[in-house]
Amino acid sequence: MAIGRISAFGPMGARTPWPVFTLGMLQADIIGALLVPWLPPVRATAEDRIQLQDLPAFNLAIFLGYLFLSFTIASFLTLRLLIPVMAGSDETRCWRSVTRPPPKWPSPAR
Repeated sequence: MAIGRISAFGPMGARTPWPVFTLGMLQADIIGALLVPWLPPVRATAEDRIQLQDLPAFNLAIFLGYLFLSFTIASFLTLRLLIPVMAGSDETRCWRSVTRPPPKWPSPAR
């Protein structure tokens, strides 16, 4: 028995990490929405604030290198996790295997 096109989304969703991503984002949104209104605003005084242009060149290079490295690693991991999603939504693999017989029209009344 062939699976319909809409009902094939269920197994595809179960094979991919999207539900986990969605629940993680939803959890973070809920926690943020509950905590932020009750947190007092924390501000550093003007003399305690750090300006990037005031940092020594070596510290600034370490900071910018860390930002670049963390962005690169996070992008790589995200793309690696998306491989099953992209493979599962590949039209040639996913939907062409779903074959439906042609509809059987009733014969006209005579």
